[in-house]
Amino acid sequence: MESHVQNSSGWTPLIIGLVCEHSPSSIVSWHESNDPGYPDFRCLRVPCAGRINPQYILRAFQKGADAVLVAGCPSGKCHYPSGNYYVRHRLQLITELLQFMGMEKERIQVKWTDSIEGEGLRETVRRIAREVEKMGPNKLFKEEL
Repeated sequence: MESHVQNSSGWTPLIIGLVCEHSPSSIVSWHESNDPGYPDFRCLRVPCAGRINPQYILRAFQKGADAVLVAGCPSGKCHYPSGNYYVRHRLQLITELLQFMGMEKERIQVKWTDSIEGEGLRETVRRIAREVEKMGPNKLFKEEL
């Protein structure tokens, strides 16, 4: 496994990205770089952010994710007319459910971005990693990835 930034306890936050294949296409290439200062980020491409089933997010947390990033096209730029609408409502529901179960809402992050904004996504992942380091590991679910 690649070396990633670890905090003083040796723990590295794991961030799972559920990314629209039409949105930040460059994310797939740069997240796999060998940059030792980059957080542990694993990207899963989906046909549209609107197709993200809330079970994907739950499963990511069950398998050990410390945070989930959903990245999709900005409003009005989705390849599918209602994709943004569906994902917004699903994310609201899953966030409320996870908060009810005792998880911090900051563990689910959303980034609406164009394909040309790869650097913005890189900084978003770094920001999420910093936030998660302050919260500590995901303790709601215990399975290993």
